[in-house]
Amino acid sequence: MTATIDWSGHISALEGRGFFVLENFLEDGYCNRLIQDFDRRRELGEFQDAGVGASAEVQKKIRQSELIWLDPEDPPDAFGQLLSFIEELQSRLNQQYYMGLKDWEAFYSVYRPGSYYRRHIDNFRGKNRRIITFILYLNQNWEKQKGGQLRIYWDPGKASPSSNPGASGIPESRKEIIVSSENDVLKWQECYLDIEPVAGRLVVFYAPELEHEVLPCFSDRYCITGWLRR
Repeated sequence: MTATIDWSGHISALEGRGFFVLENFLEDGYCNRLIQDFDRRRELGEFQDAGVGASAEVQKKIRQSELIWLDPEDPPDAFGQLLSFIEELQSRLNQQYYMGLKDWEAFYSVYRPGSYYRRHIDNFRGKNRRIITFILYLNQNWEKQKGGQLRIYWDPGKASPSSNPGASGIPESRKEIIVSSENDVLKWQECYLDIEPVAGRLVVFYAPELEHEVLPCFSDRYCITGWLRR
């Protein structure tokens, strides 16, 4: 795991732009052990098709993936480092922002070739207890052509993905101005950031606000997804 976590900086990023990313959070050996546990449980038939919304209804036009819920009382051995991080994050958010976070839930998630999850919010209009989303990727030697990126959307008028708080929310590559036939100037009203699902990368974001999706996968994609809940 990352030797030193900049808690102040990451929590400020969570407050200001709605998410932060930790690189090399988990070492390759731990990622491999978790993938082995994934595959063992899948061979035992423990995985199920992932559902959508409070009813967990399977809707393949919206979401195609497999999952197995983890038991908070008996998490996998290699889950320990992530669990320590989750507990520390919960404590700090409760102390600093009085968020009232009480527990967590998490699941193993596997996206097979052709799988995806369309654009959504984890806690739409505050209809559930999920407040903070965390995703830990386990995929070794991941390449861009394998797809499966996490696409995070944000409103450039509200927050910037840049580390510079005063920067524009629109990346340099998307700042071009489009001129219509009537000479009206059109500007990008929405931006997004694509995050590659590489081994050991941890993404944390605010569940009730941040829209996101999983782009189509062209190879098996492994991750642990979960929430801190009120």
